[in-house]
Amino acid sequence: MKIKCLLLDTDLTSVNLLTNQLREHYAFELTHILSNVLEAKDILINNNIDLIFINIDLGFINAFEFLTTLKQKPQVVFISTSEEFAYQAIESDAIDYLLKPLDVSRLSICLYKCIRRFKSIWEDDDETGNETLVVKHEGKTIKISLNKIAYIKAFGDYLRIYASNFDSYLILKTMKDIEKILPADIFYRAQKSYIVNIHKITKINSRSLFINDYEITMSRQISKELREAFKNLSQL
Repeated sequence: MKIKCLLLDTDLTSVNLLTNQLREHYAFELTHILSNVLEAKDILINNNIDLIFINIDLGFINAFEFLTTLKQKPQVVFISTSEEFAYQAIESDAIDYLLKPLDVSRLSICLYKCIRRFKSIWEDDDETGNETLVVKHEGKTIKISLNKIAYIKAFGDYLRIYASNFDSYLILKTMKDIEKILPADIFYRAQKSYIVNIHKITKINSRSLFINDYEITMSRQISKELREAFKNLSQL
C-alpha cells in the first residue's frame, strides 16, 4: 500500500524538489501536483488522498482556512517561507512543517515522519480484526494480523509476507503449508508463486491483478474464480 499524495504549491523550485523525492520513494504515490485551490478542493472531495503537502500562502486564502472547508481532511505537511505558523501547525496535528528553501536531508526526515504516522494509522486499522498468523521471523515467534497481509510470494523453500504498512517477513514455509492456515475466502492463490489478500486488490483484469501499482500475473486456471470473487466483493 502506498501513501497517496497531493502537492499544492506555486513555487516551482519546491514543487520540483518535492516531486522528485516523492516519485523516487517506494512508499509514496504522488497523484496530483496543483497550484489552483479550487481544483485541489475538487480533487480532495472526489478522490482518496492520504496526504497533502500544502503551502501556507495560497493567495486569497491560507492553508489553514482551506483545510477547514474539507469534511474529510487528509494528513498534512505544511510548507512555508517563515516560522510564523509553526505553532498553529503543531496544534492542528500536522505531520511536519517545512521551511523554504527546501533541503533534501530535511525532506528525507519529513518523509520518514510521514511513513511512521501512516504505519501507526494502518496498523490500528489492521488490528481491528483479531485473527492473526503466528510465524517465526528472524528467530522470533511473532503474530501478524491477517488484515495486514497484502500478498505472499514464494522464494524456494521460503515465503515473503508483504504487509500493507511497508513491513515484510521472511518465513520458512511452503505455499501448501500456508494455504492450509489462511482463510480461503480471503486469501487466493493467484499463481504458483503468489497468494493474495482479496481485500487488498485495487484493480483486476483478465490476465493480471494489482495491489496498488504492484502487478501480479494470474494463472489461467484460477483467473476466472479470482475475478468473480473480486467482483462480488466490490458489489458489497
